Amino acid sequence: MIAWRDAARDSWLERTAKRFAKTQGRKEEEFEGACAELLQLTLAGAPAGIPLSQPWQEFAGEMRPPDHPAQRVPSNLQRFAGNYLNLLMVTAAFASASTRPFFVGFCLIAKAIALLAPPEMFDVDMLQGKSAGGGYRSVGGPWLRCALATAGHAGVWATGLLASSGRRGLAVGVALVLSHALFRTRPWTEVAKERLTKGLKSQ
Repeated sequence: MIAWRDAARDSWLERTAKRFAKTQGRKEEEFEGACAELLQLTLAGAPAGIPLSQPWQEFAGEMRPPDHPAQRVPSNLQRFAGNYLNLLMVTAAFASASTRPFFVGFCLIAKAIALLAPPEMFDVDMLQGKSAGGGYRSVGGPWLRCALATAGHAGVWATGLLASSGRRGLAVGVALVLSHALFRTRPWTEVAKERLTKGLKSQ
């Protein structure tokens, strides 16, 4: 679906990978902003780094058996695309952690350090040889912080998608997504608009 594709393309991981892929014009502010954005997404309830399509309060709204499942399910799949993708990644990550706890834990710790540690921690200077002019050269800074966050985030994604336990978690997530899409009621405005459209077509 288009909504799912757009939500995936708007993921923090894909946009940050493009930042690192740039060979020219990279600015420190971009990397600092990327770390701040990932922290903000995580605190907002989007740990997969994919912006939510709707607030979680709206996601957890009224549930009721459907009268017209053929209309409700596609509508909800589009309306909550970002929420569903986060749910899928969380279930996959939890499942993969059950068989690879040290790797997943290491990735989460690396990510937490990158996002929560003071920026000065990543200011690293390396002593240069005389042939290179001597003195110290900065090899750290915001890009190193962002690289650590990206590595930790990507590690959790990779384990969830590639490990067999992660794929089992994805299967559980798919079941949860479809159940929610089936039982979550649609906004009355959407239902009214649909009925009005059908009424006009029948005239």
